[in-house]
Amino acid sequence: FNVKADGATGGGWADDGAAIHAAITAAVTAGGGTVFFPSGTYNFASTLTLPFRVPLILEGAGPDSSKLNYTGGGDAILIATGFVGTFLNVAIRDCTVQGNSNANAVGIHQINTPGVLYDNLAVAFFNGSNGAGILMDNQPPHGVGQGGYNERTTFRKVSVWQNTKGIRMVKNGGTFSFFYTRMEDVHFQLPTNGIGLSVENGAFIGNSEIKFFYNGLGTPATAMSITGGSAVGNCLFDIVGEGAKTFINIDSTSRFTGIGYVLQNDGAINLASGAVYIFTGCALEFGDGACGVRSSNGTWVFPGSQGEASLSMQDGANENVSIGLTSFAVVSGPNSNFSIGGFTGGGAGRILNLRSPSVSPGALTILNQDPASSPGNRICTGTAANVTLPVNADSNLLTFIYDSYLSCWYLWSYR
Repeated sequence: FNVKADGATGGGWADDGAAIHAAITAAVTAGGGTVFFPSGTYNFASTLTLPFRVPLILEGAGPDSSKLNYTGGGDAILIATGFVGTFLNVAIRDCTVQGNSNANAVGIHQINTPGVLYDNLAVAFFNGSNGAGILMDNQPPHGVGQGGYNERTTFRKVSVWQNTKGIRMVKNGGTFSFFYTRMEDVHFQLPTNGIGLSVENGAFIGNSEIKFFYNGLGTPATAMSITGGSAVGNCLFDIVGEGAKTFINIDSTSRFTGIGYVLQNDGAINLASGAVYIFTGCALEFGDGACGVRSSNGTWVFPGSQGEASLSMQDGANENVSIGLTSFAVVSGPNSNFSIGGFTGGGAGRILNLRSPSVSPGALTILNQDPASSPGNRICTGTAANVTLPVNADSNLLTFIYDSYLSCWYLWSYR
């Protein structure tokens, strides 16, 4: 169903809303189909609705060729089809959905519709105070086929640029489940104070694959935020990025569990009081310019049964990498190693604070790669005691073991 056949110009100067609605109506009358947008820019001010129980696909000629330019103040596209028999029968692909700075403008609003496919898609410039690129909204069930959840959503080669919140997952009276989400290739470009992936209000992403790249054009910005009693767990992660002041923000009621893949970033992990961040068989790397970890009574847990959890911090010039503020506990299983490496250059004064853990951990290793330029690096074994790292012409490698009987750390080996 070609929108130009119903009178759309695609010239970027007229309002093509009536023609687009006519094409969607024709597809619905036919029991479903593909609404096609040839190359061009299509202005529209009223919401394009993919209605209940109809398999529909919105398709363009490519994100650089077909642009759906929303000029209104609500949802540009509303997906409320519910389950339509098989997954991936509802899709938006090969186009750009672009918006404006209206306070409540949203690019795509997905309500209670499992199995949606976003493929070769760009969603950009929904940057009002409540704006979002894609809002996944678990509302109360509205009828047969709407189970109150958005599961099995697939993001494949999706660019989410300059939106206040890139992708929001919100429990809004429906179930908590956003299970089986597949972010196969997502790129977040974050504005100042923007958030890439926001999990809110009791939402739960589980049994999913989360793979995205982010870059923060504005500071501060957050790559992923988990708030309001939400959880992200039992997922495979591959997250790489730069420029966001906060890599992952977890509030006091929420939790994050990383499994499997490597997480890389140059921002900080911000744990509010009571927040929990759990590693199981995966690694986290902080790149150059890392802020490290900010915590207020948060907890890092390294389950020893997996034996693969690790943390690496690569410090950039004139940055402090700190793990374990005075209110922060490192908790490690008996078979896990907790390591901090790569203290290089940038002057002295990098501090590691070792607090008494609640369980006996494995070894903690500190590598001082450039002691000549960083002679003031310190290890704090409590709230007061300071131990200066031994200076060596080449490198320092210290391994500490925690003595649970004496409730203290002691130096196990040094090279």
